Amino acid sequence: MKKLLIISFLSLILFSCQEEKDKNKKQGILHTSTGRTYELLVVAKNNVWDSGLGDTVKTYIGQTAPWLFSKEPYFDISRIEPKNFGDLYKMYRNILIIDIDSKYKTTKLNLSTNVFAKPQKIVKLLSPDKASAQIAFKTKFQSIIDNFQ
Repeated sequence: MKKLLIISFLSLILFSCQEEKDKNKKQGILHTSTGRTYELLVVAKNNVWDSGLGDTVKTYIGQTAPWLFSKEPYFDISRIEPKNFGDLYKMYRNILIIDIDSKYKTTKLNLSTNVFAKPQKIVKLLSPDKASAQIAFKTKFQSIIDNFQ
């Protein structure tokens, strides 16, 4: 009898927590983002990160920020695979998603604000191939940096 009562109580708690989470999503309530202001989470596959495109991103983001007195990069970079981009990582303040797929006809740069958390900036670089994405990143680098600041 005690086991049944405990299981019922735990089930009630679990379902009420899920109900609150769903209620928050419906109401548009966003959690506070995680990560520092100058920390960037890059979501990219290994084959993209280990290519010329990944090297370009690392080089450009690793440049010394001109407004700082000491030599520090624009951002501290962390990278994960898209398959690991779950709820925990979606809470990051600054996210750069690089998606290379033949389903895209042209290279696009999408800028979003407060999608999963607040304050949050997300830049999506969508391209049919790495070469086009690399050119777009170089060309739009300053607007990408400006978006994250």
